[in-house]
Amino acid sequence: MPRRGSRQSPPQEVRREGSIDCVGVVRAPLWFPPYGHPRKWRLHDAFSCGVFWRRWLTPGIKPNRNWVFAPTMETLGSRWLELISCDDRARKEDLFKKSRDSSLDKSKVRLFGNDVEKQTTTRFADEIRLEPTVVRVGHRSFDRQYVIADHRLMDTPRPDLWRARIPGQVFLSELHSVPLRTGPGLSFSNLIPSEGFFKGSEGGRLAPMYNPDGTSNAAPGLLEALSAELGLDVSVEDLMAYVAGVVAHSAYTTTFEQELQTPGVRVPLTRDPELWRQSVDLGQEVLWLHTFGQEFAGAGRGKSVVTSSPHQVKYLAAVKQLDDHYSYDPVSQTLSFGGGSWGPVPPQVMEYNTAGKKTVNAWFSYRKKSPVGKKTSPLDNIVATYWHADWSIELTELLTVLAHLVSLEPRQEELLSQIIAADHVTLTDLEQHHGVTWAQTRNDRLPSISLASATADGHLF
Repeated sequence: MPRRGSRQSPPQEVRREGSIDCVGVVRAPLWFPPYGHPRKWRLHDAFSCGVFWRRWLTPGIKPNRNWVFAPTMETLGSRWLELISCDDRARKEDLFKKSRDSSLDKSKVRLFGNDVEKQTTTRFADEIRLEPTVVRVGHRSFDRQYVIADHRLMDTPRPDLWRARIPGQVFLSELHSVPLRTGPGLSFSNLIPSEGFFKGSEGGRLAPMYNPDGTSNAAPGLLEALSAELGLDVSVEDLMAYVAGVVAHSAYTTTFEQELQTPGVRVPLTRDPELWRQSVDLGQEVLWLHTFGQEFAGAGRGKSVVTSSPHQVKYLAAVKQLDDHYSYDPVSQTLSFGGGSWGPVPPQVMEYNTAGKKTVNAWFSYRKKSPVGKKTSPLDNIVATYWHADWSIELTELLTVLAHLVSLEPRQEELLSQIIAADHVTLTDLEQHHGVTWAQTRNDRLPSISLASATADGHLF
């Protein structure tokens, strides 16, 4: 939970309700100082009510061994083979990286899904297959990698997250444990995210759009209340898009720089139907980009962001070799690496960051000649020795996504300014007028799970 601020209230005449924590906490009241102009309206950091908006919040998957993640399936296959073929027990334990919840001698029930490793009820020490079962994940914001989807290799796999990998799912990610100083307030993924998804450190938490059974993860009555207030039919997809449109840009962070010193993103809910529609439309585009075209496709938004986006970055020359450094020419707007090049890449793309971590630099750091990352096992030293063709495609997609996102930020900033200046749906409106209820107990915050998704290979988690 975000830290609580001072309990001292502002003067009664300047109190104003109306902000909901984007991943679950209703924060009230919103207020601006006496004699303040509405555009000075602020998300005051002292009044966390501790009431959940979205019922189910969770960290990402946490294997507690970094070697099970990699940007290529080939690298994971090489690491797996090195471990499986080792005959020396002490050496094998060192490679595996024994922990409290995982060891060579432990067996576990399988994770949920048809694409995960199913034979996990035998000890890993007895494993003889030569290839691992690999699943694509959201490793970091805008960085899609792979993980060995074997429960025996994961200390904290978050079984409910694996169950929640359903069609149309989007995971909202927030850095809630430390102040947010720069970059967009949120990031999103259609792939199951790792615990360090938002920026790779300092934690974070996720709010899935859907429960594992496919139902909305919004608080009971919230969608109906917003529909009544706005005179519109509000869906959970609309709500996720609205949040993305209002919060997922750097102007949100700079506008509320002081308020965000208390960790936790807050979302002003407009009462204006037109501002709501505009924010939803813009947010759908943002979500389409964050998910690399896999979700929220629509008019002019196909499954390929590269072919659909008017801000396409082109792969100009092929990469010939791995290197440890890339270069960027702001005049020609060309990004170069290992003899290859991309362009045009706007300077704002090179500066794009999540909580201060530059996105392009972070992406390269896992794919350069000497990749970064904490070493948890000698297996971490097994890395790619050449530039993979898929990386050329992925980088082209990444640069196109970021170029498109930075082009949307002026519109997002203007919309945020209009929303701040307009009237808002308040906490009183939601609770007293519409009977919205918030999660109060641990059971209230559990995801909704169908019988089918609760059972994996005959095992109930």
